[in-house]
Amino acid sequence: MYANFAGNLEQMSKTIVEAMEATGLRRLIWISSMGIYDEVPGESHGSILNPYRKSAAVIEASNLDYTILRPGWFTNIDEVDYEITHKGEPFKGLKYHERALQI
Repeated sequence: MYANFAGNLEQMSKTIVEAMEATGLRRLIWISSMGIYDEVPGESHGSILNPYRKSAAVIEASNLDYTILRPGWFTNIDEVDYEITHKGEPFKGLKYHERALQI
């Protein structure tokens, strides 16, 4: 299942996890936000990321096979160069953020 929501993310994640576990679905791809693990050097977004943190915690506590995507920046630059940052590693995908601000 692919989930990309806005709103009450904690409750949505609980509902998704419960439904998937009840029906035997195992694979979840959840869109979240960069910074939920305080992995962005020099950035502090405080409570604005709490809904994303709480929904990730629900998913991590489940028995699902999950991937939590934490996009760094959306841009209209015609270029694709993704980087993978695992939980506990400093976030690396900041070059688009810096370049997008210059445009």
